[in-house]
Amino acid sequence: MIYEFVCDADLHGCGFVFEETYAMSEISEVKQACPACNKRKSVHQVWDSQTAFGPDKTLGSQADKNNSEFSDDYKEFLNKKGNRYPDTHYEGKLPKGGRVLRRNEKGDLI
Repeated sequence: MIYEFVCDADLHGCGFVFEETYAMSEISEVKQACPACNKRKSVHQVWDSQTAFGPDKTLGSQADKNNSEFSDDYKEFLNKKGNRYPDTHYEGKLPKGGRVLRRNEKGDLI
């Protein structure tokens, strides 16, 4: 995995930004020296969402990725499963202003 480091000028570093590749198991042990000025104390890892999770790690992008891996048959099965409604009738008392929404066999509102 690629990690980004900066030699922090506020800590008497040179401000140089650089990337290094490490295994995830190694990164906690890394005490990186700046390749420009060779200082270690001023170097720290840059953390942002791209560094920590990689690009496109939103819930929507993950759903799109999963959806693209499903077969058409499985997508159809999920669609039917998600759109089926039990054929029961509500017989309780609704709150003031409430109403029962009726749906047809496709699940569309009537």
